[in-house]
Amino acid sequence: MYCRLNQHLQTNNVVATEQYRFRKALSTEHANFSLIDNILMAWNKNIHIGGIFYDLTKAFDCVNHDVLTAGLEHYGIHESTINRFKSYLPNRRQRTKLSINKGQMYYSTWEIVKQGVPQGSVLGPLLFYYIYINVLPMSVKHVSKAILFSDDTSVIVTDKDFDSFRQKTYLALTSLNQWFLYNQLVLNITKTKVIKFTPKTTAHAPLDIYYKDNVIDEVKSTKFLGTLIDNHKNWNNHVEHILPKLSAACFSKKEFNSPFKSGYFAYGLLSKLSFSTSLRNNLMRKFNTCASSI
Repeated sequence: MYCRLNQHLQTNNVVATEQYRFRKALSTEHANFSLIDNILMAWNKNIHIGGIFYDLTKAFDCVNHDVLTAGLEHYGIHESTINRFKSYLPNRRQRTKLSINKGQMYYSTWEIVKQGVPQGSVLGPLLFYYIYINVLPMSVKHVSKAILFSDDTSVIVTDKDFDSFRQKTYLALTSLNQWFLYNQLVLNITKTKVIKFTPKTTAHAPLDIYYKDNVIDEVKSTKFLGTLIDNHKNWNNHVEHILPKLSAACFSKKEFNSPFKSGYFAYGLLSKLSFSTSLRNNLMRKFNTCASSI
């Protein structure tokens, strides 16, 4: 089932280009590069740019089966195949197991799962990423550009005029939240962050974005697909974040006194950061400083 559905979606170019998960030859590195490339292009053109980094609450568990079935029909899946999915998703049962005091077990009663796709399954991620949220980028295309990796959803907003930029940011936030509500996904507004990316030489102007009487937290840095990205794109926060791993590489150099082994550890760190030359160079300087002190 997985192979047939995936082949159908790939052959017919159904999957949104903004989705970087489970697409051949794409990874978090490409999603990070897309964000960084947009920031640099905006700075070169002297236009305002910002990002909204959304946080969804238990996205897999909130999938509505009727909405998912409608998505399968929309993408041309044969009725007989859809009927198989209808038999696969509903009437599943689950219960909670609680372990106390080394082996004392308590169980809840079995209950029918009325929504969601099975986590840990092969089909679950495919149904969610390629079917359920595949049209999400279209909901904000008029004001922003989406970057998706699994259920990690971020949008990039740009405009030459600051007031228009702030209005677009608000529209992107409200438009996407309306899409989430319509598709019965839950946005955690308190964990949703906004960043305005600016060069160090540019004065910061607060966005003051509100949604339903809640102030959207405008931060100087946030985690994006495992990378701490900051509003000036200088990578200091991320470098400090991975210093413990860097220390382990330095320890290996001292412990084994082998250029190959210590280089192997360094390569393991740097290979994860290959999407940014400035980040890699910054980290290498830290590594050389650490290694030379041993």
